[in-house]
Amino acid sequence: MTGFIQHMLVSRGNLGNHALRARSCAGHDEHMPVSYLSLSHENISVLVYNSHNHHIGHMMHWTMPLTVSLVFLVTITLSLTFWSIWHISRPLRNIAAQADAFGYDSTPDPLPEHGPTEVRRLTHAFNRMQARIAASAEERTRMLIAIGHDLRTPLTRLFMRLELGGEEASPAAMKHDLTLMKKMLNGTLHFLREQTHAEKAEAIDLASLLESLCHEFSVVGHNIHYSGPAQLTCICQTTPMERAFSNLIENGLKYGTDVTVSLKSEGHRALIDIRDNGPGIPDNLLASARLPFYRLDPARASDGGLGLGLSIADAIITRHNGQLSLSNIKPHGLRAHIALPLGLVSKP
Repeated sequence: MTGFIQHMLVSRGNLGNHALRARSCAGHDEHMPVSYLSLSHENISVLVYNSHNHHIGHMMHWTMPLTVSLVFLVTITLSLTFWSIWHISRPLRNIAAQADAFGYDSTPDPLPEHGPTEVRRLTHAFNRMQARIAASAEERTRMLIAIGHDLRTPLTRLFMRLELGGEEASPAAMKHDLTLMKKMLNGTLHFLREQTHAEKAEAIDLASLLESLCHEFSVVGHNIHYSGPAQLTCICQTTPMERAFSNLIENGLKYGTDVTVSLKSEGHRALIDIRDNGPGIPDNLLASARLPFYRLDPARASDGGLGLGLSIADAIITRHNGQLSLSNIKPHGLRAHIALPLGLVSKP
């Protein structure tokens, strides 16, 4: 041991010609020196003891609390990180799985809305998208069924006229059936175009629009009245909105003899009421009356009525972020109530 220490000091200490004396003490006690080293020209003596390094114990004593705290902090941080990743990724995995399965199941159950705020908003938007797509698919199916059902009647009559011949096969009679079929198809195509109308929204005077419509109906002999402000600006697609109001007014004049159109503003919304004095709609059918191709009187199919008037109006108003509600008036009559945002940006 003494020789090794002497060799290391000589080889690495750059002592030159100065002698380094070393002597073993052969101590048996851990507190006794085992080697004695001296450098006479510098009057330096070194005693080497064979004992434990007490500095390590002191270092552990002071650094152990810091080490434990650091390990605890790292453990908590990693646990929270993995939990947060799992908490966020699980709803996202559910959305991905639901989106993948949506092509096979057109009426899926809505996803539970839980997790962070952004994930809940994403889930809510996804559920709304699913509901709109499912409703659109159901509407298209109902449309095809209704078209097939309505066209079957004039087609059957045409075949019978051709079979029977004579007066039943006259050009006028066959033209009537063909005109009826053309009217049905044109109405359906117009309804589909209204669903994706791309007219740019612009600021219009809603009061002037309603007053003009009332005037147009009154000059052809209808009893219709307007009440409301002289001016009220609204941002909307002019042509579709005019068609929606016209459909509602026509519906009131068809079943009643007197129609009143009223307009007022409430906050950032325009409230429009279109009232008639007709028989109204049974309460249990109010919700169904706005469905495409729904007719309260099935016999109306013979005159080419498709039951699209209220449906087109409802679709246009909904596309403008508005709401259409129907209610009965006592003792008789129907009220169509429209709540329409004034500062409107129409849906794409």
